[in-house]
Amino acid sequence: MVTDTEPIIKYWLQIAGQIQVELVEMKGMCTRLQINLDEVIFYRLSLEGRPDDLLMRGYDSWLNLCKRVDGAGTENRDKDFAAAERSMKRLMQEILLYFPRVLAYLKMGEFKSSAYDVHHCLAIIRYVLQRPASASTLKFLQLAPIMHMLYYLALSAMSLERGHYRRALAYLRRGMQRIEADHIRLGENARFPGYGELVRMRVFKRLIIAAFRRRKSGARPHDLSAPADAWKTQPQVQICHLLSSSWR
Repeated sequence: MVTDTEPIIKYWLQIAGQIQVELVEMKGMCTRLQINLDEVIFYRLSLEGRPDDLLMRGYDSWLNLCKRVDGAGTENRDKDFAAAERSMKRLMQEILLYFPRVLAYLKMGEFKSSAYDVHHCLAIIRYVLQRPASASTLKFLQLAPIMHMLYYLALSAMSLERGHYRRALAYLRRGMQRIEADHIRLGENARFPGYGELVRMRVFKRLIIAAFRRRKSGARPHDLSAPADAWKTQPQVQICHLLSSSWR
């Protein structure tokens, strides 16, 4: 993972199971998503759009501004973004801004909102990778495996909530294929079994298969163990536990 963002991403993953998330009404403001840890307020984020509610020259995303400038032609692009590295830095900062809200929505079981935020981060990565290769583009590519992991875990959990076990498994399989492709693009061995993203996806897949088999065998709810029963009704519990685990 990219060196300067790795500590931030790793830290948020480690505390995914410990953070407390709640919606708070603030006087004179819209409802905010509040993230706490050990009774200390970490963030109060907007529920929609850019988490900090800021505008980038009239746009709620630096990505949208970059696309507008690209569409205006090379002359304007060179004029507005003479320092390409500064533009890349702002896009990376936007990903890191969205990351806590992605985990907060997962924690709440708001899988659709979590997947929507990750989709935005992946859109940033795809945009950067369409540009000429550089050290900056490599940094974004290195974030792709973990973003794909979160995206397909959210889609899988959304399917589980609706009772679509086979669809949940299909999402996990597709996610693992995307993650393997990411590692191939990074010049790494896709068949290496120890990548943390793939390990988490495989464990979650095994949990789904085990629950589905028990369900097909006719086991009654009171026959299920407490952890399994909780997992069937709240997949976010298992997801946050997997994310917090130290598989790297």
